[in-house]
Amino acid sequence: MNISAVLPIQLPDFLIQANNEARVLDKPEARMRYVLELMRMNMTAEGGPFAAAVFERDLNATVVC
Repeated sequence: MNISAVLPIQLPDFLIQANNEARVLDKPEARMRYVLELMRMNMTAEGGPFAAAVFERDLNATVVC
């Protein structure tokens, strides 16, 4: 069995745009709403019901989606 060490990933356009927009979400509820919004966009783009985001702890800023 031959396993490749490379896994190419193509990000959808909406996710590239989301990562280029600065946003500060100061409450956990706002962060969760944002992740749910990403999930809805992913489903609209014919993806699955999946989304995640990483937030900078002290600034409450989105680091990556």
